[in-house]
Formats: sequence, structure tokens, C-alpha cells
Amino acid sequence: MGLTAVAVNGDNWNSDVYKSLQQNEYQVIITSPDMALEHAPFRTVLSSQTLAKKTLAVVIDESHCISQWGDNFRPLYNRLGELRSYIPAKVPFLTTSATLPPLVLAQVRSSLHIDPLESYHLSIGTDRPNIAYFVHHMKAGKSDLDALNFVLRADLAKDEITELVQTMVFFDDINLVLLRWRRTFL
Repeated sequence: MGLTAVAVNGDNWNSDVYKSLQQNEYQVIITSPDMALEHAPFRTVLSSQTLAKKTLAVVIDESHCISQWGDNFRPLYNRLGELRSYIPAKVPFLTTSATLPPLVLAQVRSSLHIDPLESYHLSIGTDRPNIAYFVHHMKAGKSDLDALNFVLRADLAKDEITELVQTMVFFDDINLVLLRWRRTFL
């Protein structure tokens, strides 16, 4: 899109990143609740007048995590509303999520101090023409990884995989995912 962007996290934070942020070299800053709330030098940049003049919005993606993770797993998500104390009041907060049912939306609004009467909520639903839901039952549970072969398109003449169909498969065991990936692609 032609935008300059930087991901700011604990691994890449250094004096060069700090200086480039102070000089407004980026149009998009991608960061985490940890950096925005607990990293004092980065918080100083976020609250600076220089950055404030250029900030169009604070976007919190996957905002359902505030409700789902904020109590126990990632308490910092529940504290994202604190950003309002050092981001200028004129800067809008935008939240996005593909999974924001009414109760979760209410929790997100409360946590981020978003007044439902002064905000706009857009729900485009979950019906997408490019997405189809299928359930493929595995005969032998976790040991039946061959049941996932439907996502692989093979060139039968050459007996090789030619295309990976865009697919989302849910696993409850990351080791099983790694095993399947290694068996298929290595």
C-alpha cells in the first residue's frame, strides 16, 4: 500500500528504532500491549506531541482477546484502556475482530472506555463467498493424518504435490501439526 511501517517489540527495540520513531519516519507502528503499556521509553514516544500530531487512530486488532485473554492468560489486554491516558483524546480507537458477539463487544467497549452512544459498530457478518466450511472426520483420530490429504492437490502423472489448497485445519496438539508438516514437506 506504499505505507512505511515498523514492528516495535522487545527483540528489535534499540536506539535506532527509538530515534526513527521520534522523527516520525513511519506511518504505521505495529506493537503489542506489553510494549505500549510497560516499556517506558516506547510509551514516552507514544505520548509525545510530535507523534500525537500525526496519529490518525489506534487500531486494536483481534480485540476479542481483551475479553477472552484479559482476565487470566494475558492480563495486559484488560489494561489497553490505559492507552487513553497518554494518547490524545482526539485520536479514535478502532477495534477489529472477526469474532465479537454482543457480550464480548460490551466487554471490549468497557475495557477500552468506548461509549456505545458515541461510537459506531459495523458487523459485516460471517458469510463470505470465498469460505466454505467442511468437516472431515478422521477414522483413527490423531493417528489418521492421511485424512488431511484432501488439502493437497497432486499431479497424478508425476506423483508429486503441485498445489496446497488454501485451508484452515484446527488441531489441539501442536506436536501433531509439526509431525504432519514434516512428513508432507520435508
